[in-house]
Amino acid sequence: MKETISVLWTGGLDSTYLMFRLSKLNKEIQPYYIVDPMRESTQMELKAIASISAELRRCPDTKALIHPVEVIKSSDIAQDKEIIAAWEELHHRYDLGTQYNFLARFARQRDLHLVVGVLFGERSKVESALRKPVELTEEEGYDGMFLRVQSQDKSLPAYIIFERLYFPTFMKNLEKPTEWEYLKSHGAEKIARMTWFCHRPVLGRTCGHCNPCKDALNEGMSFRVSKLGYCLGALRHCTDKARALFR
Repeated sequence: MKETISVLWTGGLDSTYLMFRLSKLNKEIQPYYIVDPMRESTQMELKAIASISAELRRCPDTKALIHPVEVIKSSDIAQDKEIIAAWEELHHRYDLGTQYNFLARFARQRDLHLVVGVLFGERSKVESALRKPVELTEEEGYDGMFLRVQSQDKSLPAYIIFERLYFPTFMKNLEKPTEWEYLKSHGAEKIARMTWFCHRPVLGRTCGHCNPCKDALNEGMSFRVSKLGYCLGALRHCTDKARALFR
């Protein structure tokens, strides 16, 4: 039986780059998608995952057995007081995203080591949360090296949240344009173009005003933001502001 790698997949560029790299290994991959009710992009992300999955399976150099994505509602993940308290502290200090609350609970309840595609950098909230209180050590696994949280103090919030999350070393010091060029140079530009990132799509187009769209505009990926979507997103943004004034 092949070793199974558990992967968080959102349909975005980072996690798809991760899936592409792992697909070259002679392993089994079980991707997970967790529905975040705060996002309006769930259907677009699941559509991207379905299309990319089919394309990955068609790639001649894919060695991994890629299982169908398992979709989990975040509301179905049981509460965990220790994890929630740890996340609240990190959220207060570093504005750590809500997804790490339910990711930590999910991984603990399923007894998983979950591989997550995260880019570390100056603006990374994950890196900020991990910088001082715990160590990130390199550990062999899945034919590569992974960063895993280590600490003698198991009560530290950063340890509690990240103890079951693995970060691949091949994504250290990467930027999104580099991921895009890697996929392009390996004959997978079609896969790159299938990825989705906008949290507030307008008529199936990227809005240009949510945080991921702003990141794309500021990180040399502006070609991914639809001009029509940007205009419609601006109109919606103004409408939302007007409604707020008259509440």
